[in-house]
Amino acid sequence: MEITLKQLNESFNSLSKLANYDRFGKDQVRLKYRLSRTWKSAKSEIKEMQLSIQDLMNSYGIEAGQPITQIPGEIWKEFEARQKDLLEGIKVELWGDPIELKEILHLECLTPADLADLDWLFIDDFGDPEGLAEDNKAQGAQI
Repeated sequence: MEITLKQLNESFNSLSKLANYDRFGKDQVRLKYRLSRTWKSAKSEIKEMQLSIQDLMNSYGIEAGQPITQIPGEIWKEFEARQKDLLEGIKVELWGDPIELKEILHLECLTPADLADLDWLFIDDFGDPEGLAEDNKAQGAQI
């Protein structure tokens, strides 16, 4: 899967929440494995991104934890623009293929905001709202 560093950065907490979910069924070993591999590759990309941002900060003489008020305005604006270019301009390749929503329908750990953050990870395989309603009814959910 190919996504931008910005997408990965914005969704990493939601991906970590999903990867750390501990109530998978015994029949979901394949899903757990796929999520673990995707999370592992995402974690590696996040570390690389953090190093790149640190290098960028160093090139502008900015120290981690330094109050913004101590950074001259022009330097800060230029740094922010370069950081934005870095996050939006670089695409990373994560392990795996998108996951069908039906595979995670039973999971209770994801909020609607998490699903929105992870839209790059999922394929909407329900087709029509009636199909979703039928699946939810079969699992005891109310719509």
